[in-house]
Amino acid sequence: MIQLMTFLIAQLMFVPVYLKVTDTCTENKGTFWQKIKIISISPFAVYLYVNIFFAFAMAFIPAPIAENLVMSADVFVISLSFIFVNLYAGICCKIASWDKIYYASIYLSFFLLQMVFNYTYVTAAGSVVCNILVPLIVIWYYIRKLMPLYISIKKKPEVKVSRFLFLLPAMAELFFVYRSFVIIAISAKYPEVALNDIYANAILTGFSYILTGFVFVCMTTLLKNILDEQDIKCETEKNKELTTDMIKALVKTIDAKDPYTNGHSIRVAEYTRMLAEQAYTDSDELHNIYNIALLHDIGKIGIPDNIINKPGKLTDEEFKVIKGHTLTGAKILSEIKSAPELIYGAKYHHERYDGKGYPCGLKGEEIPEISAIIAVADAYDAMTSNRSYRKLLPQETVKQEIEKGLGTQFNPKWGKIMLKLIEKDKDYKMHQ
Repeated sequence: MIQLMTFLIAQLMFVPVYLKVTDTCTENKGTFWQKIKIISISPFAVYLYVNIFFAFAMAFIPAPIAENLVMSADVFVISLSFIFVNLYAGICCKIASWDKIYYASIYLSFFLLQMVFNYTYVTAAGSVVCNILVPLIVIWYYIRKLMPLYISIKKKPEVKVSRFLFLLPAMAELFFVYRSFVIIAISAKYPEVALNDIYANAILTGFSYILTGFVFVCMTTLLKNILDEQDIKCETEKNKELTTDMIKALVKTIDAKDPYTNGHSIRVAEYTRMLAEQAYTDSDELHNIYNIALLHDIGKIGIPDNIINKPGKLTDEEFKVIKGHTLTGAKILSEIKSAPELIYGAKYHHERYDGKGYPCGLKGEEIPEISAIIAVADAYDAMTSNRSYRKLLPQETVKQEIEKGLGTQFNPKWGKIMLKLIEKDKDYKMHQ
C-alpha cells in the first residue's frame, strides 16, 4: 500500500510543474476549458485511468490473467501517452502557435520523468526515497535547467527543430515497454524468480534512472543548441538590418541629388520586393532582392548635378551620360566580391524584353530575373512620382502603359504580376 501511496504522491507533485510549463509556453492564453483538457490528458491522469482500469480488472477478471495485465501496465500507459501527446500538442498549438515538436517533447519529458517511478523498492524506506525524494530532485532539475530553456526558446525567433527532441523521450518510453515484456517473459519462464524483491527492484530502478538521466542530458544539450542557433539567427538578422540601413543611407544621399526623385530607390526596392513576394517565399532571398533593388541607381553618383537636375530636354550627349550610370553602378558594385549578384540590378535594369534596352541590348530570358523585376518596379515608380516636367500619372494610365509594355519593354510574367498588384491597390496608395 505504501508503494501505491508514495507513487501517487510522486505523480501529483509533477502536476503543478506540468501546468506551469504549459501555461508559460502557451503564454497564459489558455481558456478554463482548455486547461481542464490539458489536465485531463496529463501524465498523472493517464496513470489514474490505468489504475482505475486495473482495479476493475482485478475485481472482474480471473487472478492469473489480471496479474499478467498488471505486469504489462507500462504497455497500457505508454500506448495512452502516444495518443495523448498528439492531443496535448494540438491543444497547445491552438492556444499559442509553436512547433509541435516542442510541445510534444515537453509532454513526453514529463511522462518519462514520471515513468521512472513505477518500479520502486518494496520497502517503506525505499518507496519514500524513490517516490518522494528523487522526484523532488528531478522537479528541481526540471525547473532550474529544462524549463528556462523552453521559455527562452519560446521568446526567440523560430529555427528548425531537431526531431530528436521528440524521439529521445519517445524511444526511452519504448524501452519501458520492452522492460515490461522482459519481466513478463522472465516470470513465465522462471516463476521461482522474485521480481519484487529488493535486489530486482534496485537493478530495474537504477537502470531506469541511468537511462532517464542520459535522455535528459541529451535533451538539455539539444535545447541549448537550439538556443545557440536562435542567437546566431538574431545576430544575423541584426547584421542584415544594419547592412540594409547603411545601403538606405547611401542611396538617400544619391537620390538627394535630384529633389524630384528623392526616395526613388527605396520605393523601387519596396515595389521589387512586393513583386518578388508573389513568386518567392524564402525570407533571405527576398531580403537579398530588396538590397539589390536598393542599389540599382548607385551609378548616378557619378552623374553631374547639372545634368540630373536639368529641367529641359537632355541633349544626346547628356542622355549618353545618364545611360552610363548602369555601367558605373556595375563597376562600383563589382568590388563587393562576396555578393556578385549585386551588379545585376545596377547594370541591367534598363534592358528591355524586346532587346532594345541598354547597356547590353539583352532580350527575353537573357535578362537576369532580378533585373527584369526591377525594370518593372523602376518604370512603375517613374510613372507614379512627380517629376520636374509633370505630375504623377493617374492609376489607369499607369495600368495601360504597363499593359502596352508587356512583351516589349517588360518581361510578361512580372508585368502581369504588377498589374495584379495595381488591381489590388483600389485606393491608389502605391505612389510617391
